[in-house]
Formats: sequence, C-alpha cells, structure tokens
Amino acid sequence: MKKQLVATCSHDNTIRIWNYHTKTLEICEVFLDEPMSLAFHPSGYHLVVGFIDRVRIMNVYSHNIRAFSEINIKACKEIKFSNGGHLFACANNSPDTNEIKIYRFYSGDCPQEYIFKHNARVKTIQWMEDDNGFISVSMDGSILQWRLNTDSLALIGDKRGSFSNPEFKIDFKGGVKVTDVAIRADVKNTVIAITED
Repeated sequence: MKKQLVATCSHDNTIRIWNYHTKTLEICEVFLDEPMSLAFHPSGYHLVVGFIDRVRIMNVYSHNIRAFSEINIKACKEIKFSNGGHLFACANNSPDTNEIKIYRFYSGDCPQEYIFKHNARVKTIQWMEDDNGFISVSMDGSILQWRLNTDSLALIGDKRGSFSNPEFKIDFKGGVKVTDVAIRADVKNTVIAITED
C-alpha cells in the first residue's frame, strides 16, 4: 500500500518502475545486457533480475536501481518472489539442466533440498498462498506441484505420511499445451490452467 509500483523489463535493455496509482514513470535504468525476467520484492525495495549472463539482486532507490549481489544462472526467463518475500524461485534452463532453484532472499543461499528437477524447460512458476510450495509449468505443458519441506509429516487420522516431490503432476491429453497457471486463493486446492486454445 505504501509503494504502488510495478516493474517491467524490455528488449530495449531497460528496467522501468511505474507508479500505477499516478500513472507515472518513477525510474528508468538502461543496462548493457537485456533483462530477460524480473521479480519485484513485496516491500518494493528490491528486484531480482535475470540477464543473459547471470541473475542480479538489486536495491531500488528513489531515482535509480543498483545491483548488490549476483547468482550464476544464465538466461533466466522466470523468477518469482514468494508472497512473504523471504524466498524467490529462479528457473535454471541451461542446455543440460531444467530445474527450479529456491533461494533464501535475506541470506542468498540455495539449500540442496531447494533444487527441483524438471523433465522439460520451466515456463512459469506460481507460489502457493502459504509459501510452503509452488506450482510450475514446463514447456511440454505439464503442471507440477512442489512442496518445499519434504521432511514435514502430515497427520492422516492416526497415521503419518511423508510428502514426495512433485506432489502431483497433470498432463493434458491430446497435445494441449499449458501456457500459465493461477492459484485461486479463495478455493482451496484449485489451480486455473491457461492453455494455448
């Protein structure tokens, strides 16, 4: 509510921060490389930006944007902050790897158990409302739900069951390709799939 801002990146090598309440451009930064993706921290004070050579974590000041840390992921086209802003997800789609890495924002580390392997390139990521997991869509059109803490146990009656990752996978029949997903916060366990048709 304090910062009514939205950030965009473009093929013209710019990152722009707009005030959507006043409909004005607040900041425009030009970079040597094209920013391929970005995520705005819920506080409005930080960005995580995917460039061709690496991911940069940046501070947003009143008139400019400055990098303060870097992660060695190349050509990251999908980055998403968790709803609380304490975690962010980066799609690592290098030629030999298709995975999602979850980083702790305040420490910058990515524990081994926060690396999630995909069978195909990752297209989109959506965090669940409680930040305990996320949904991803891969280029082959499948939807997967992942849980962050696989050691947590669920009480089912008097039995305990452990979670596996992915928790579920949906593949559509007839070659239907999913392009994006949205999670309905008002209806538990409901995901809306957007398809090419």
